[in-house]
Order: sequence, then structure tokens, then C-alpha cells
Amino acid sequence: MFKRSDGRWCEKITLLGNTTYIYANSKKELHQKIRNYNYEQEHGKLFSVIAADWKEEHYPTLTPNSRKPYNGAYNRAIAYLGDKYINDIEREDISVIIHDMKKADFAKKTVSTQILVLKLIFKYALLHRETENNPCELIETPKNLKKTKREMPDEEDIKKIIDNVDTDPFGLFAYFLYFTGCRLGEALAIRGEDINFKDNRIQISKSIYFLNGPQIGDPKTEAGNREIPLLDCLKQKLPKLNKKQYLFSHLDDRSKPFTQKRIFTQWKKYQERLGITCTPHQLRHGFATLLFEAGLSAKDAQPILGHATLEMTADIYTHITKRRSNENADKLNNFINQSVSKV
Repeated sequence: MFKRSDGRWCEKITLLGNTTYIYANSKKELHQKIRNYNYEQEHGKLFSVIAADWKEEHYPTLTPNSRKPYNGAYNRAIAYLGDKYINDIEREDISVIIHDMKKADFAKKTVSTQILVLKLIFKYALLHRETENNPCELIETPKNLKKTKREMPDEEDIKKIIDNVDTDPFGLFAYFLYFTGCRLGEALAIRGEDINFKDNRIQISKSIYFLNGPQIGDPKTEAGNREIPLLDCLKQKLPKLNKKQYLFSHLDDRSKPFTQKRIFTQWKKYQERLGITCTPHQLRHGFATLLFEAGLSAKDAQPILGHATLEMTADIYTHITKRRSNENADKLNNFINQSVSKV
């Protein structure tokens, strides 16, 4: 320990051939920094420090929409583990987070995202030799968690959308969503070069994200890069475009995509004019229903919908089956009740 010419105190520490210099403004402060340094060598860095490094490296690889669920999981991880040293965290600490989320009735998807983020952070720590401990290794999503409710569009809404495709100035947009199953951002990114009228295909390779204005990026997942069928009923409604013209634009020359404010303002006005309540994403579920009713298996529907896993498609199909079963039960009950009342 020695005092430098600038008045600061310094300690030189050599560990496993690596030399570190610790500086402080007083002997007392330097002793405390040395104790902290020695503790860190044994217990590792703070979880909050490693998590921040992971976030800085990993977030640029995510689409803006994918970051939203990650943000909640990241902040929750920091709240529970931020002040713990990485080597002090045990499986029980992770289990507490998941137990509390289950107790608070979080949806299955939210809990799964939480586990994924924790696993990614510890994987980062292992790869960067910040720890040899992986408390997430055996952590799995608990069973019997509630699933996010999948709302399907009302049949009357669908009829209004189809009936008004030619008469409403915004009618083609809703019609396109319903007969392609595109996500909102994917539909907004469609340009003339993506529509193949000869082979009856639409190429989905881009998506619009709203981050300080509309930004063009990749689809939500790798599976989002796909070709979808251009159905006959839609083909006859689409305008002929130049390669770089957007199918949906607030400009007459179709040179720029919609802004976030304008697209949602137009959608709200469209809902009011037609008296419908469905959202753009519900129309995507409506298209999944069309695939189901047409007899396509979940495996065949998955690439058309651009789902990353077959489980996601199967989950929607299960929901459709359950809804159909409930509707049929209601019809049967109504018929029998009417029959009994006549006896």
C-alpha cells in the first residue's frame, strides 16, 4: 500500500498472474475497497452488474416488440436478485421468484419468459466465466398455470369486414389481416415486391416496429420469415403496385409506411364506422380458425402463421376446438329446452 503523488492511496494485488490496482482517497476507503475486492473474488460480481452486461449484449439482437416481455422479466430478476453476488445465488432463490409469480396468478407465458431470461443471464455468466454455478439448470415452468386468454373475432365483426371491404376506405386493411393471418407490423411492411400474383404467394420478410417513428426490421421470430398463400378472394382486391410501394400507406404515392399514431387512429375510426370491436391481432386468430376449419393440421398451419413452435399453433387449435365444443353444447341445450317446452 502506498500513497501516490496525486494524493490517492493505491494497493497492487496479483492473483493467478493477473495484476489489479485499487485506488482510494484515504487509507480507510482503500481498506474497504480491498475487502470488497477480495469478497468479489470469492463470491463473484453482483447479479445486477452481470445482468446489465447481459442486457447490453443481448437486447440489440431482439426486435422492439420482443423486448417488452423481457423488460418485465429483467426488472423482476433485478428486484429479487440484484443485490446478491452471483456465486451466492442458489436454486431456492430462483424457486422463490417462480413461486411468488404462481401465487400472484401470473400467466404461463409470463412465467416462462421469466425463466427464460434468468437462464439466459446465467448462461451469459457461465460463458464469461463469472461463475461456475447455474441455479436455473433444473428450473421448469410449473404446471396448471393460467394461459393468456385468446380472444377470437366475433362472427358478426367478420361479416361486416367482408361486406365493407370495397366501401370503407380502410376496409382492405382489415380484410387483408383476416385472409393472411399477418401480424400488424408484417402487414404494414408489405410492398409491391412482396406480392407474387403469378404464383399466388406473399413473401413475409419484414416487419414495421414503432421506435421513434416506424422502423423496418425482421419479423418477430426466425419462423416469421415465410411465404403465405395469396387467396383468390384477396387477390382480386389488391391493387397493382410498384416494387417499392407500400400496400398500406397514409400517402397517396404509397412511399412511406404508417406511423403508430396514424394506424391506430385509423383503426379506431374504422371500428366506429362499422360498429365492430375486434383488434388486428384477433383477426390473426380468425385466420387460424379458417385454417382449422379448412382441415389443415396444426403442423401444416404452423409455417403459414409463422409460429416459432408447433406448441403455439396447437394451443390455438385447442382453444378453437374447446370454443366449438361449447358452442355446440349451447346449441344442443337450446334445441332440447325448446323441444321440452313444447311437450
